[in-house]
Amino acid sequence: MTPREPTIELHGPAATHDQRCAVMSGESAVLDLDTGVFLPCWKAQAEGWHLVQARTWWQRLALRVLTPNA
Repeated sequence: MTPREPTIELHGPAATHDQRCAVMSGESAVLDLDTGVFLPCWKAQAEGWHLVQARTWWQRLALRVLTPNA
């Protein structure tokens, strides 16, 4: 199964998209136009959710052990 590609339409300094939030599936994700990365919705960010890139198995293990939400 291939991942779904979001539809992004740029409108000058703003954009619209159809990507859902990875944390709260009923909400729309936030698109950071500077980096092109989708962030969790504003509601999830207000609850303390954020994205972390764990590149090594050690970092992934540390996140699982030290993060209460995992």
